[in-house]
Amino acid sequence: FMRGRVSYGMLRMIGVEDTVAKDVDDYIAIAIRLGREPEFRARVRAKTAANRHKLYNDETCVRGLEDFLIRAVQSGG
Repeated sequence: FMRGRVSYGMLRMIGVEDTVAKDVDDYIAIAIRLGREPEFRARVRAKTAANRHKLYNDETCVRGLEDFLIRAVQSGG
């Protein structure tokens, strides 16, 4: 479950939520669409390339974890 939520968050961040499957059948349909529809595949690739900086340059999660660890150490727990 957690991996799926992380993946969904990443895909949402780069703007390709239409590649997120609701279930196994949806996953298969998306895979087929990516394989058979060059325009769809090109759009997904272009959005991914254009927005990947949002994943690699975002330090929000790292800072959140850092803050948590600092507070945990300071509180002795």
